[in-house]
Amino acid sequence: MIILDEKQYAENLLIHGFSYFMSLRDLSVLAKYFYYLGHNKKEIECNLIKFCQKYNSSFNTIISNWVIKKSLTICKNYKLRIPMEVNITENELNTISQLDNYKYEKILFVMLVCAKNEKLNKTKIKEKRINADKISKYKNNFYVNSKFTEILKLAKVNISKDERNKILYDLNQMGLVEATHNGSFKINFVDITNATEVPVNVLSDDNMIDAYKQWKPKETIKCSECKCTIEKKSNRHTLCDNCYKEHRKEDNRNNYKKYYYNNKNLIS
Repeated sequence: MIILDEKQYAENLLIHGFSYFMSLRDLSVLAKYFYYLGHNKKEIECNLIKFCQKYNSSFNTIISNWVIKKSLTICKNYKLRIPMEVNITENELNTISQLDNYKYEKILFVMLVCAKNEKLNKTKIKEKRINADKISKYKNNFYVNSKFTEILKLAKVNISKDERNKILYDLNQMGLVEATHNGSFKINFVDITNATEVPVNVLSDDNMIDAYKQWKPKETIKCSECKCTIEKKSNRHTLCDNCYKEHRKEDNRNNYKKYYYNNKNLIS
């Protein structure tokens, strides 16, 4: 699960409890939240235990000790992720828009924002020592370290497994996204020239697609006949005006023929 605003996520956990039973992710976010508030290690551990006791009636400190300790280790190594403003360039938006497929566009926009957020909004407290050549190699590389299903959820796209595979294949063939051996995705169309930038204020996970809709409010699709780009008005809307008129003419001709053959004996 991609969490852009861990502070808000932690505050919701304190009100509503676990997102699922004894979630390590939930407890580690809470541990980072308590550290962010200035609590020491002992206080954080006590707060986590109190949280577990409140929202898990069968909580056992001995059985669940590992998840508490793991959460404490995570908060020692990683800071709380606070939302930040991500700048998207016009070149990047134009690259996305040229796909002329709103479903693909939303997915690619989410991947771009997440990749820039992960690159620029680092939470690791102590970075590993990396030699200069490796730093130079990855300096301008942007990656999304999340499952594709999580990306689809942020993009508000609900599709089958076959369609997921097709989209990833298409994006790879177009050279826009490249799947890595460790399950992350490299974004290949990031504009590092910092040309005209469009600030996208990613306040929460929910408003990411709203940011794209502000830039491109109308959803477009390809006409199923002539393949021209048209504005999508409903799920049944698949034809441009010209093709729709031709279809109506053809339907009328077929209806006249059907009526004539069904009633020709009466007419004669």
